[in-house]
Amino acid sequence: ASEQRIDRIEALVDAPFAAEPQRRTDLDVVFLAAREEARQVQPQLRFVDLGELPVLATSAVLTDRRDRDLDGIRMPLAPWLFAQGGPAEERRAAEQAFPEVADSVTLSLLHALGRDAVALLPWLDSMKRDSRLSLSAGIGRLRLADGVALERDLPWAVIRNGVPERP
Repeated sequence: ASEQRIDRIEALVDAPFAAEPQRRTDLDVVFLAAREEARQVQPQLRFVDLGELPVLATSAVLTDRRDRDLDGIRMPLAPWLFAQGGPAEERRAAEQAFPEVADSVTLSLLHALGRDAVALLPWLDSMKRDSRLSLSAGIGRLRLADGVALERDLPWAVIRNGVPERP
């Protein structure tokens, strides 16, 4: 649009003049609603000089392989899927015991959910009495805010070198 304005002004005055196209200033963030095609977005943003814009996405952009084209994308993510930390070590142990868990992000998260459900059971009565209690689990921080419905808080991740890490 900036280049088109320059062309229109040059046409109006019928003479070339020195002007430099400028990037839009009304963009603050890009929300990426994508899956496998997400790997194409970051390189395109860098190409059009928008690489410094924060890009937010869901964990659906994650693939089963290390993908550096996703570097810089931020998302809320289950601790189970981070590259480092206690839940990541538990995930690696589960992948060794059950190789099919390693082949699918979805199966891996379902395995974490099952582990967390078993870990949550002894705490439910206490959580019903005190809504401030929470359980740090593989799928996020779990709590019973109203004594009935389970809430899950996820930490933020940023992809670096193709791997989700804590910012």
